[in-house]
Amino acid sequence: MAKERNWVLLSGDSGLRQATVLEGVVCHGTLWVYDELLNNELLSSDEYLKAVKQLLIAVEDNKRYLPKKEILKRICFIENI
Repeated sequence: MAKERNWVLLSGDSGLRQATVLEGVVCHGTLWVYDELLNNELLSSDEYLKAVKQLLIAVEDNKRYLPKKEILKRICFIENI
């Protein structure tokens, strides 16, 4: 459906993400959404940092599956600007 309608797909499912590459569909994950909110100034740096730290807690509590390394990169980046 995303391909037919030329939509961007939001997914963390590895199989689906691999299929999007083969099908030429643009696919992003949850962290991209947060990054876009920051980049488009819809979140302040403080709001972004708070939100990303909450994601980290959810990952550490096994409530969400997201790449911890990528979350930590974002936290370090924001804390050092």
